Amino acid sequence: MDAKNNLVCAGSGAAQPIVSGVMDFQVTYLQQVLDAATKQPQFRYTSATNITTSADWGNVHAVEVCLEFEGDEIIDTAGSTYRDCNWKTGDAEKSRGKKMRVIYRNTFYVRNQGWQAT
Repeated sequence: MDAKNNLVCAGSGAAQPIVSGVMDFQVTYLQQVLDAATKQPQFRYTSATNITTSADWGNVHAVEVCLEFEGDEIIDTAGSTYRDCNWKTGDAEKSRGKKMRVIYRNTFYVRNQGWQAT
């Protein structure tokens, strides 16, 4: 993202805006790991900073992408709340702050859910 809240593509040339009004963009990985105590495979959500080896990347089964958009116009949102990309069960919802705010979240599976021994 750039300083103007544009999601940009930085290919081989200068970064080009793809979409505007992006307030947050997060990518989370669903990684299958072997539980040390039970020796059973389990899934956990993690960030790219916690995946450091090619074996770690080999155990990533899905990628969750979350985008938060904010509209330009001032609208009446009195009492209206929403759940941002960081929202977890038990967290308070956030005020819309007189703007339209929309969250798009999707999970893209990149492997089947069978256990891969590494």
